[in-house]
Amino acid sequence: MAGSSMGELRAPIFNGSNYDFWRIKMCTIFKSHKLWDMVENGYEQSVKKEEGEALTTAQKLLLEENVAKDAKALGLIQGAVSDDIFPRIALKDQLRSKLEDAAEKCIFVGYGKCEKGYRVYNLQTNKVTTAAPNVDSPSDSPSSTPVKLRDITEIYARCNMSIIEPENFAEASKDKAWQKAMEIEMEMIEKNETWELVDRPSDKPVIGIDFNETFAPVARLDTIRTLIALAAQKGWKLYQLGVKSAFLNKEEVYVDQPDGFVTTNYEDKVYKLKKALYGLKQAPRAWYEEINAYLISCGYVRSTSEATLYCKTKEDSGTLIVSIYVDDIVYTDSSGELFEDFKTEIMRRYEMTDLGLLYHFLATRPDIMFAASLLARFMHCPTKKHYGTAKRVLRYIQGTIDFGIEYQKGKEAILIGYCDSDWSGSQDDMRSTSGYAFSFGSGPFSWA
Repeated sequence: MAGSSMGELRAPIFNGSNYDFWRIKMCTIFKSHKLWDMVENGYEQSVKKEEGEALTTAQKLLLEENVAKDAKALGLIQGAVSDDIFPRIALKDQLRSKLEDAAEKCIFVGYGKCEKGYRVYNLQTNKVTTAAPNVDSPSDSPSSTPVKLRDITEIYARCNMSIIEPENFAEASKDKAWQKAMEIEMEMIEKNETWELVDRPSDKPVIGIDFNETFAPVARLDTIRTLIALAAQKGWKLYQLGVKSAFLNKEEVYVDQPDGFVTTNYEDKVYKLKKALYGLKQAPRAWYEEINAYLISCGYVRSTSEATLYCKTKEDSGTLIVSIYVDDIVYTDSSGELFEDFKTEIMRRYEMTDLGLLYHFLATRPDIMFAASLLARFMHCPTKKHYGTAKRVLRYIQGTIDFGIEYQKGKEAILIGYCDSDWSGSQDDMRSTSGYAFSFGSGPFSWA
């Protein structure tokens, strides 16, 4: 019986998962049959000869011997490889060594942005390529693998591409669409008599000169939710004030003439606003500086980590906490004594609407926050896929309209945090995603 003698080596069957052990055994078997040089180095199927010359007898014998050794080596491999694995080996380039590693040595440099796969630097070709994930299937073969072609719009959508707005007038003026939009906006402003051209004042500031100083702090939703969680845990009441024309609470507001629309022969003049004009680059910052200076003068202490959170404490009256959220003010106190003085004084100084107790606060639901922000990137040119996704989000909202976050009273005031992460979980860019959630005794107030 073949393979039953004591001196004959028997090769294990290679099934795709025992390659290292199988390779060591096969090397020993090939060496015992004096076939290792053939397996390791291969042979040239045609012996070199000058044009018109016939092969010599020695060359013919050498060629026949090499062909026989190659056939024997291939027979040994075929007998030691499973029927599922052998067709893949037999179809490979015959000049490649039969037992060398099939993979090429590369250095991982990241993930593909527009397709699933790994971006690797090939040490042999000195090029960066994208290697698609390998999915083994018994029916896979070079001749039967289907080729999937994707539409260019789908590729753009998967790349999360969006139009970048111009940052200044010089960039906007190069685009005819933006130029037309600016002209229409200026026509509407003049039609509504929003401003009038006057001499530049010497004793009042003019908005719009330094466009680098336009940033205005806005309370983070995490801060508002933390305030709500604290008030619920302590049993405090939350109140809300609405600011009228929040960005224009000065008696007179002057703005420079917009670039590209400077009136001829009146270049030194400025516009005096007669109506509220939202959208001024420096208006939000001007309002923040105004309300910040007022609260500091009243003895409030601004948080070092949240520029829109203020706190005032009196030994006999308790603590009052104020948060500025754009043109809304949310505040609460521990005893109910400080908030009346605060409301009276601030409403005397600024035009505000007393909204009473805080029952509703407009903010994005956490469970649809990612979907909403992602869909917003394609508002300029949505596709059928985006419309379908938006409808799916609306159906989800309809079915979960009663969902919410519950903040309970009387819970122990302790900060609890949870953190989790996955490995290459994003289907778009194959990147890892980490997440966290923090609670303050009951419902979560911060997450990502």
